[in-house]
Amino acid sequence: MENIDRNSEPRTTESGSSYLKRKYKRKGPAERMWKLFRIRFTEDYKYVNRSVFMKILYILVDLFVMPFVYLFLRYTFNYHIEGRKNLKSVRGRTAITVSNHVQDLDALMVTQAFWPVTPRMIARKHNLEVVFVGTFNHIMGAIPLPEDMRNFRYFCQAVNECLATSKRKLHVYPEGEIEPRGANLREFGSGAFHFAISNNLPVVPMVFVFPTRHTIRLIIGKPIELSEVPGLSKLSKAKRVQALSNYTRDLMQDMINDYYRGRSYDPREDN
Repeated sequence: MENIDRNSEPRTTESGSSYLKRKYKRKGPAERMWKLFRIRFTEDYKYVNRSVFMKILYILVDLFVMPFVYLFLRYTFNYHIEGRKNLKSVRGRTAITVSNHVQDLDALMVTQAFWPVTPRMIARKHNLEVVFVGTFNHIMGAIPLPEDMRNFRYFCQAVNECLATSKRKLHVYPEGEIEPRGANLREFGSGAFHFAISNNLPVVPMVFVFPTRHTIRLIIGKPIELSEVPGLSKLSKAKRVQALSNYTRDLMQDMINDYYRGRSYDPREDN
C-alpha cells in the first residue's frame, strides 16, 4: 500500500500515555463539564470493574437504552454502517478494533456495529469523571488511560487480563485526539497494536467518512490477522508492534481515499 500524506509526521512507537498527554489539545464537551468523579490511579485501582452490579447495569443499559441512542444517531446524522459482513470472522472472538476519531459521539457509533456485545473503550480519564457522561462510560465498561508511566504499567496488566478472560472487543483510537471530519490519518500511538501483538489478536480497521458535510458513515474493513501481515513473524516484538501499526494505518488511509475518490464531497477540500 502506498504511503499517503502524513503531514510530515514521523511514525512512532511512543507509549499510549505519553503520546496522548503530548498530542491531545482539543477541549471537547466532556473536558468542559463538571467532574463528579475524581479518578486517582493507584496500584490497586480497578481499571476493569467486574462486579455483578456493574454487569447487571451494563446489560440493562445495553438492551434498553442503547437502541434509542442508535435511533438518535440514525436520524440526527443519517448514520449508517457499511461492511458489517466483515465482522463474521471475529464474531464471538476477542479483537482489537481501531478507527479514526472524527466526532464527539463516534464512540457510540462504533458500539452500534457490535451491538448487543459492545466493545470496551480506552478513554481519557476525564471522560469517566464528568457528571452523567462519566457514569454512562463506567457502566459501558470504558477503561481510563493514566498519564504517568508507573500507573500505565498497571493499566496494561489490567487490559491484558481483560482481553484474556473476556470476549468483548477493545476499541482504541490510535490517533488519540479528535479531528472533526478528519480524512488524513495522523500519527498513530502504539497501544492498540501492543495489545494485539501481546495477545495474538486480530485488528479490525474501521474508518468514519462523510457522504456530505452533515452526514456520517462507518466503513468496516476486513479483520487483519497477524499471520497475514507480511514479514511480521520475523521481527522482534517492538518492531512487530510498529509494523502492524504502519500496516493498519496505510490500510485505513486507503479505505478513506477509496471512499472519497470521485465523490462530490471530500472534507479535505472543504474550507
